[in-house]
Amino acid sequence: STQSTWGHFLSVYFFSMQWPFLAAGGISVALAVLAVVVRHWQERCAQSQSCDTKQLLTTSAETDITTRRILAARFLPVWVAATTADWLQGPYLYLLYEAHGYSPAAIGRLFVVGFGTAAVGGPLLGRMGDGTPLPRRRRLVQLYGLLYAAGCTLLHTRSLPLLVAGRVCGGLATAILFSAFEAWLVAAHSSLGGNLPWLFSLMWACNSIVAIASGLLAQALVSYGPPLQPLTILPNWAFGGYALPFAAAAAAALLTTVLACALWRPLEAPTGATTVMTDEGSVSAWRWSLPMLLCGVVVTCFEGSMYVFVLGWTPVVSTIAGAPPPAGLTFSSFMLAAAAGAHIAPVLKTPATSLAMVCTISAAALAITAGFAMHKSVAIGPMLAVLLSLTMFESMVGVYFAIIAGLKAALVPEHARAFVYGIYRIPLNAYVLAVLGSGLQPGLGFLLSSGLLFGAAVSSVALKR
Repeated sequence: STQSTWGHFLSVYFFSMQWPFLAAGGISVALAVLAVVVRHWQERCAQSQSCDTKQLLTTSAETDITTRRILAARFLPVWVAATTADWLQGPYLYLLYEAHGYSPAAIGRLFVVGFGTAAVGGPLLGRMGDGTPLPRRRRLVQLYGLLYAAGCTLLHTRSLPLLVAGRVCGGLATAILFSAFEAWLVAAHSSLGGNLPWLFSLMWACNSIVAIASGLLAQALVSYGPPLQPLTILPNWAFGGYALPFAAAAAAALLTTVLACALWRPLEAPTGATTVMTDEGSVSAWRWSLPMLLCGVVVTCFEGSMYVFVLGWTPVVSTIAGAPPPAGLTFSSFMLAAAAGAHIAPVLKTPATSLAMVCTISAAALAITAGFAMHKSVAIGPMLAVLLSLTMFESMVGVYFAIIAGLKAALVPEHARAFVYGIYRIPLNAYVLAVLGSGLQPGLGFLLSSGLLFGAAVSSVALKR
């Protein structure tokens, strides 16, 4: 019987289209181990160099470490709760709309409402977060929790107007998620000091780990919870099944608001802390600079391509594999690769050069995927090449977010930071809407995004100069 069990295992995973997914997962694990080893080695080398030159930790340096830990302890619980709310509902949004009886065309229009609201609302909400940055951005984060909870709650209904209202709430909340949190961290670092690249690395590594845990939790809720069924007293509302992750996401969003109230109190720097002086001025007293514009080009090209990847990887992989992929395993391996990239980012000491490298590798990865996707060959070789390329792309996503956060922190004036971060997302969302509205095949979308990523690499080189 043991022999037959091993025979079944080999026939399912190693003599079928399944084993490339295991190989990609193994590569992600190897990348994560490598990132931990390299980061640990780099920190040990820095410590030994400090000892060799007799530059031992001073009281100021020790205080900087303390402030770094204080910031992490205040920021990360709020960030983890917020990203948990976001990742819990991601895999099941389309399926829930479908279960409510809406056609693919109608679902596409609902997605357009969400992206459009995020594009328009980002700068408006960002303007609310500037001026006196810490308290205003704290209020924006509290608003994020309320908006996201409202959006997730409205997804329990079949009423189209209420679903549209839910997408509006979700779009506004997404605009806050990708602007106010990071902007608050930069402002808090300016008040307290600490190691900002280390904090950004930790922030985005946690995001990827939360994605894995949230995906598993959402799957468990759908698999083991009650099925989707109308409520007795409200027939147009439903609970259970695909709606359960949204109920959990609403709870996580409300927890975000509570934690922001409790943890993001006024900050005082410990004695001896090295604070960073920020530029003073009114919200309107600033001008666009060429580096700020180039940074915006990179954000649009890279993050727009990332959204195209998110929307298109499943149909691309399904086409080449000849069957739906093991979504949980594949998603987890991608997120582990992204966490590895974010963890190793602080080792890279030249941000603009490193960003150009990241964009170039990402462009090559999507170009390889596009080539196989448009060829539509169902074979193990192309499948393995595509999965390895997409895994490499995800690892570059992790590096990118940690690096671009530091560049934006250095280039964007503090008194207009949240507003500029919102402006950056207008062309990004416009590109995603254009791809969604054009009906491009995923392979062509990947090829177009590869070209944009090469453009981002060129902008990064110009940014260095």
